[in-house]
Amino acid sequence: MQSISTSTPPPEAGYRQTYFQHLSRRMSQTPFLIRLRHWEYWPFNVVYFPIFLYYLWLSLKARSFFFFSASNPSIETGGMLGESKMSILNQIADEYKPKTVFVPISASLDTVVSELQEQGLDFPLIAKPDVGERGRGVKKIESREVLHQYLQKSPLDFLIQEYVDAPLELGVFYYRYPHEAHGIVSSIVKKEFLTLRGNGVDSVERLIMQNERAILQLPTLTERYGHLFHQIPNAGERIELGNIGNHC
Repeated sequence: MQSISTSTPPPEAGYRQTYFQHLSRRMSQTPFLIRLRHWEYWPFNVVYFPIFLYYLWLSLKARSFFFFSASNPSIETGGMLGESKMSILNQIADEYKPKTVFVPISASLDTVVSELQEQGLDFPLIAKPDVGERGRGVKKIESREVLHQYLQKSPLDFLIQEYVDAPLELGVFYYRYPHEAHGIVSSIVKKEFLTLRGNGVDSVERLIMQNERAILQLPTLTERYGHLFHQIPNAGERIELGNIGNHC
């Protein structure tokens, strides 16, 4: 009978393999590599550089640097930049938009609260800059005190809108050519709020570090929810870390 000997790798080999697997996983979760793998997180200038070159070519053909403004003639610069949200909302029928109050930066808290009461608006509310993009400056206003803080810190005129507590938010891209009676919906984007789901074992901080989208917002999350990081959510418990459907 021939004996077959088998060799068992030393325990150190298993430790080294586990260590390098853990190290590789940690390195792949660095903010730089996460952004590198997902183009939607790339800097604005990087994403639009090829488009900018094409834009220059089209500008030469059209003999105008603002030729694109003809696509949305009722919006400043065609909606490219610097457009007022309030001026756009004023062109939409009331039944299709939330109640909105325009607040100049010179307004006092009492004036703003009085106008909110006239419009029948109550907390919570949503505040956002009248001119802005990519979710900058958007904040859920829970109380008069938070509204006062927002009013003091806002460098721009802003809007206050009723808070629409709906379970689903969509971004809809629609276009219509001037010679056509009806337009086309070319794309629909589902906007998901940043949420965690507990497993009964990991703390809030560890759950955040397992979510790539949350890792990219770690400084903001630490400021807002750092006092909850040590808590361990129950299995299946859903924790919403943001109420704005914009990961930028």
